[in-house]
Amino acid sequence: MIFSKSRIEFKRGDDDALMVAKSDGTAFAPGDKVFFSLKADDEDLTDIFQVEGTFVDYKDVPNGAALITIDHEHTISLELGKYYYDILIQWADGMYTTVVKPTRFTLVAGGSHV
Repeated sequence: MIFSKSRIEFKRGDDDALMVAKSDGTAFAPGDKVFFSLKADDEDLTDIFQVEGTFVDYKDVPNGAALITIDHEHTISLELGKYYYDILIQWADGMYTTVVKPTRFTLVAGGSHV
């Protein structure tokens, strides 16, 4: 996976992960959830897939980041080309914050197993 100004280039059929941490360095609260969603275009409301992050320790802060794992099953059957992803936090109090607005996600040819 290659990041460039929040844009992602991802090899179809690969397994990879990214981490989301709060800018103030504090832990996520019990009940918080972090979601990565892939969509066909930047105005689409329907997800191609959505992944919920798993909280992990980060910089000595318990539950300091969400690890979002994109498994090969998520992308193996998708057409190569441009998509859009966003990252949303659902706070324990029920409020939502989009922390990455729809941003380019380019799916490129993977290795020989694809």
